[in-house]
Amino acid sequence: MSDWSAGYRTDLDYTTGYYVDQNPCRFEVALLLAGVAPGTWRVGCELGFGNGVSLAIHAAAGGLEWHGTDFLPAHANFARGLTEAAGVAAHLRDDTFEAFCARADLPDFDVIVVHGVWSWVNEANRARIVTFVARKLRPGGVLYLSYNTEAGWAGMLPLRNLMHLHTMRMSVPAVGAATQIDEAMVFAGRVLAASPRFADANPTAARRLEAMSQQGRAYLAHEYFNRDWHPMPFSEVAEALAEARLTYVGPAGLLDMVDGLHLTVPQQEILAAIPDPVLRESARDLMMGQTFRRDLWVKGPMRMSALARMEALDGLVVMLQVHADGLVSTVQGGLGELTLNDEIYRPIVTFLSDHAPRQVREIVALPELASCTRFQVEQAITVLLGKGDLVTVLDEAASSRAQAPTRRLNRAFWQMARDRKDLPILASPVSGGGVRVERLNQLHLAARAAGVQSAEDLARHVFMVLRSQGELLLRDGVAVESDDETMMLLTEGAELFLTRSVPLLEALGIY
Repeated sequence: MSDWSAGYRTDLDYTTGYYVDQNPCRFEVALLLAGVAPGTWRVGCELGFGNGVSLAIHAAAGGLEWHGTDFLPAHANFARGLTEAAGVAAHLRDDTFEAFCARADLPDFDVIVVHGVWSWVNEANRARIVTFVARKLRPGGVLYLSYNTEAGWAGMLPLRNLMHLHTMRMSVPAVGAATQIDEAMVFAGRVLAASPRFADANPTAARRLEAMSQQGRAYLAHEYFNRDWHPMPFSEVAEALAEARLTYVGPAGLLDMVDGLHLTVPQQEILAAIPDPVLRESARDLMMGQTFRRDLWVKGPMRMSALARMEALDGLVVMLQVHADGLVSTVQGGLGELTLNDEIYRPIVTFLSDHAPRQVREIVALPELASCTRFQVEQAITVLLGKGDLVTVLDEAASSRAQAPTRRLNRAFWQMARDRKDLPILASPVSGGGVRVERLNQLHLAARAAGVQSAEDLARHVFMVLRSQGELLLRDGVAVESDDETMMLLTEGAELFLTRSVPLLEALGIY
C-alpha cells in the first residue's frame, strides 16, 4: 500500500452507487420537517466523492455548481468523465484532503458533502475536514456527514481489528486485496468456531462475519480493511463540529425521522424527556443499536415557527415515481418490517397514481383523510418519500434548466450499460435526483434513441448486446441458453417497458 494513501485502501476501486440522501433537493425536505428554514444553494463540494455517480447526477439534475476531490485517480477520472458528458459546471480533482483543503482558489460553499469518509480516515484528516468546513461553509450552509456509530459497532471492533491485523501480518501482498480479505475472514471464522468468550459476549459478530462473506470484496476492502476504522459516538462528532460552529438539525434519511418505525413507545417517551440534543441522540443510538448515521448540520440554522413550517411543507410539490399497483405496503425500520396503514396511505397513492405533480396541501385536504390528524398525513408523506415511492418536484424553471444536462448524462449511462451492470440509475430533471432504471431498460432507451420502436426490435437489439458480451439471462436462477427462449423473455420485457416504464419515465422527464 502506497505512502500517499495514509492507510486507505488504493488497490481496489470503490463500488459505484447512487446515494439519494446526499441530494440537496432532499435536504430541503429534511430541514423543513426539522423546522429549519432551507437556504438557497448554488455551490456544493464533496470531499471523497468515490466514483462520483451521485455528484454527477446532482450536478446535472439539481443545478448546483460542484467542486470536490477524491484522491484515487481512477475515481476522479471516472467522475470527471460523467460531469463532462453532462456538460455541467464541476471542478473535480484527485488531491489529498491536505492539499485540497488548503487550496486558495476555492469558492465558499452552500453545501458540503462528506459521505463514507469520516470513520475511515485518520485524526489529522478529520481535523482538516473540520477546519475546511469552518472556513468554507457559508452561514446558513449545510454539511451532510455520514459515519459509523459506536453504539452499533462496539461488539464488532475486536473482530474487525483481528482481520485487519491478519492482512497486515500474515498475508502475502502479491496475492492481491481480494485474496487477503478472504484469508482474513477464514481466519476470523476459525477463531470464532473455537468458542472464544468474545463470541459468547458478542453473538452478533458471527452473523456479521457471515454477512460479510456474501458482499463484494471491493466494498469490504473500503469498509473494513483500511488502516483507520473509527466508529464514533455522536457526542464526539458533535464536539468536533462545534469548532466549525455547526448545529445538528436532524437526520438526512427521511425514514430516520419517523420514530415509530424504530423506537417503542416507552423509548420515545424517554427520548422526548431529554432536553439536551447531544444526550438525546446518544441515547437514541443506544436504543436503536445504530450502526451508521447520516446527519445534517447547519451553520447558523434559522428556526421556523410551527405555522411557517406547515405553510412551507404545504407548498412542496410531490409526485409518485412508482406504479400505484406495484407499491410495496410495508416499510423496514428498526422495529422490523411494518405494514403501512391502508386507510391513510391508499388515498394518497390513489390521488397521485397519475404521476402528476401535486402540492402537499392538496393531499392534506383529501376528503378521504378527513379523519386523520395533520401529523399522521405528514408522517405518511415522509415515509413515502423516504421509501422512494414519492419524490419532490423542482419548479418549472429549474426543471427546464436540468433537461439538457440530464439528457446528456443519461445517454452516457445507457451507453455504459452495454458493458457493465453496476449503474442502474438515471438522472431526472423533474425530481433533481437519481431514479433507479435497470440495465435492460437502459438498453431499451438507447435503442429507442437510435430509432428502434417495436417490442420485437427492442428485444432483438438487447439480444445482440447480451450475446456480444457472452451473457445469458436467468430464469428462476437458471441460465437460459436457448436463443428462442431468450428472445421470448426479452420480448416480454420490452413489452412491459413500453406499456409500464415509458409513461413513468416520461413523467420523470427521463424519456
